[in-house]
Amino acid sequence: MSAILYSLEILYLRRSLQFYKKYQGYESLLQIAEYSHPLSSWFLYCILSFVVERSRRMRKKSFLLFVLVLVIANFSSPGSIDRDLKLEVKEKGIKDFSLDGLTVVFYVNIANSSSRAYYLSGYEYRFMVNQKDYLQLRTGLEEGLLIKPKDETLVAFPVKITYENFFRVFPEMEQELHAACNLVGWAWFSDGRRDRGKLPLAFSGDFPIFKKPEIDFVRLGVNTLTIGGADIEFEIKFENKNRFELMVDRISYSLILGGYTIRQGTIAGDKNIQKQGEKIFSLPFLLNFYEVGKEVYDLLRQPSTSCSFSGEVEVLTVWGRLIIPFEKQGTVSIDRHPWLFSCMSMWSASVSVLIS
Repeated sequence: MSAILYSLEILYLRRSLQFYKKYQGYESLLQIAEYSHPLSSWFLYCILSFVVERSRRMRKKSFLLFVLVLVIANFSSPGSIDRDLKLEVKEKGIKDFSLDGLTVVFYVNIANSSSRAYYLSGYEYRFMVNQKDYLQLRTGLEEGLLIKPKDETLVAFPVKITYENFFRVFPEMEQELHAACNLVGWAWFSDGRRDRGKLPLAFSGDFPIFKKPEIDFVRLGVNTLTIGGADIEFEIKFENKNRFELMVDRISYSLILGGYTIRQGTIAGDKNIQKQGEKIFSLPFLLNFYEVGKEVYDLLRQPSTSCSFSGEVEVLTVWGRLIIPFEKQGTVSIDRHPWLFSCMSMWSASVSVLIS
């Protein structure tokens, strides 16, 4: 019996040494076994061997399962957004056109060629003129904009421009008629659960810098002049410096000559002022000196007089309707027909003879 126990103890020590070298992670248990009875130590070794071998087989199975999951996930995961989504500018437009500014809008088509839905989760961009920043914007979309599978979605990227702020940043553009611009940035996309990446935004365009029509006096024609009134034709010129046509709908005005209010009214429109062109508007009317003042009679006998022409002109553009206030002050020449001078001289001579 002693021989058997001794043999088992020798075997136990050898196996313990091998076990210790091979499975260093269980050294604490082996130290306990060294102080135990040989039979107890051998029994503990058997248990540890079973646990370790089983753990090894489990790790091998787990590794194979992990590889399998990765393979399946690779085949089932969404493709690259560079391949699935395409961004293209469909149209560039102008909105909210006014005397104070406008809004430049880039309409971008997002085409989804995949069988999975994407969401536009946010974007950021810089709006530049002459390679200089005018505006930087970053926007996040909490719910995201759905880009349906095998479908297209049109997204608008607007930039509000106020001429006052624009000229503060770009004073050199105040005399220009239009400005070239660029929009550059990124658009982020998700699949509804996690981010899938971003695509670049890089668009170019231009926008008009509106100029009010300039007004100039052409002539103040006096066709007839009597002691009681006159037949007047007042002509003014509107010059359009813009690179687009203006359709004049109506002109509301007030005409003051030599400090006397001569006439207030409206000139019918239906006349186009061509781009970078001009148009002369004629205002014929009869003047009653008993209404406006007898001093105007003497005023119209002069070669020129001070003039103030103010009001507003309503025009139509390709981007909408504008009401433009105007005021022109200066001197207008008085144009009288030669026969009128003869009549006036004869009338004055007749009056002098009668008086004498």
